[in-house]
Parts: sequence; C-alpha cells; structure tokens
Amino acid sequence: MKVALWSWTGGYIGVNGGGGRGRTSFSDPYGPSIYGDIVNTPVFLAGGQIGYNWQTNGWVLDAELDASHAVSDGTNSCLAFSGNVVIATCK
Repeated sequence: MKVALWSWTGGYIGVNGGGGRGRTSFSDPYGPSIYGDIVNTPVFLAGGQIGYNWQTNGWVLDAELDASHAVSDGTNSCLAFSGNVVIATCK
C-alpha cells in the first residue's frame, strides 16, 4: 500500500479583491459636449470563498461556496452645449 505524502482533506477560507478601469463613449445628438464624450469607469471587486475538500484514493472531492461583488460607476456631464446649461449626467 502506498502512503500519501500529502492530503488535501480539510477546510479552507479565502478572500479575493481586484480593481480595474474602463472607458465608454457616448454621442450627443446636439453636437459635442463641452465636457467631452468619454466616461471613465473605475472598477472595484471584492469577494470570498469557503469550502471543504475530501481526498480518497487519489481523488479530491470538494464543496465550495463563493461570492464576489463588483462596483463600477462612472459619470460625466453630457449633453451640455454651454457652461450654464447642463441637460444630463451620463453614467
């Protein structure tokens, strides 16, 4: 009988996080906005996982629960043809 040098049996818990950046553009039917037509969208991601492994005869079975949430929100004034008149905020 071969003795396992390592066993994957056991529980675990972990967290994850990350970030990013995106850009989007929009078109103004009344012409270019004085604030531009680009919206930068910063992104933040956070989450976690918890689970348990069972190792038997060279096989590892696993039960895991994980969840993550991303937040990405960018805004810019748009549809503005002068500094005194802002028609909308684009997201």
